[in-house]
Amino acid sequence: MFGNLLGDFEKKQKEVMDKAAEIVVSSETEGVKVTVNGKKEVVNISVDASLMTDKEQLEDLLVVTINRALDEAGEKAASQAKELMQSMLPPGLGDLFKGVM
Repeated sequence: MFGNLLGDFEKKQKEVMDKAAEIVVSSETEGVKVTVNGKKEVVNISVDASLMTDKEQLEDLLVVTINRALDEAGEKAASQAKELMQSMLPPGLGDLFKGVM
């Protein structure tokens, strides 16, 4: 009985990871655009040429923009994982993790 449940859990966990990789979020701040996925990996950085002369400003903008994109991607991935976990629960137990996740 529990063997099948565990197998289903591992399958759903893989689904969560696969779907997280499909989440793509971009954040842009003053000429710096950063794109990340739901696995919190930076997949692209674009910098306006006008920022190439001010190293400190560019570094600051990169930090801010990367953090914003990672936060948004993390929130989307967590929301998606929560929905998937709730769909695995038997009928009537959908609110089991309410307030926890």
